[in-house]
Amino acid sequence: MTAKYDSNLELSIISCVLNKGNTFYEVQDIVQPNTFYWLPNRNMWEAIIQVADNDLYIDKVTVINQMEKNNSLSNYFTEVGGVNGRDAVEHIVSMNSNSDFIESYAIQLSEAKSIRDIMDLSDRAKELAMKGKSSAEILSILDIESGKISGNSGAILSSLKGLGSALEESIQTVMDALKGDSK
Repeated sequence: MTAKYDSNLELSIISCVLNKGNTFYEVQDIVQPNTFYWLPNRNMWEAIIQVADNDLYIDKVTVINQMEKNNSLSNYFTEVGGVNGRDAVEHIVSMNSNSDFIESYAIQLSEAKSIRDIMDLSDRAKELAMKGKSSAEILSILDIESGKISGNSGAILSSLKGLGSALEESIQTVMDALKGDSK
């Protein structure tokens, strides 16, 4: 498990869609396969997208059939309880999450993905500093990558002005620590 990952949140979104297929269209622009942390859930979401792309009604039958075509059903298992295959899909359907809240679930899931991306970006900045990259090189890379994160998270660009300063301060702290001048 990692920070900002919630198994129940991921399964709730899938449960909503499997129980009420048209809810997929409410969140298709918010939730992408890589929004899910748990790889089996990514694979199921990909199957859901394929069902939608084929203009079929999204439910447990069509998703199970698509997962079988993708050879991903037998590899699907829930993180909690380790239920797999058809039994896992049945378990998710039985959660019967409230589809009135699917957009809220999707926003929360997208936010969790953005937080994970920021944590990864922070780790990358440290790696670049350890490899001796200049602060200008590091900030250039961080600027591009943070722009991608902000675009995916729906952040307002003007709110990122503070991010640049925060990143510069973080880079300086890492550089000072590498030199032995930690504050």
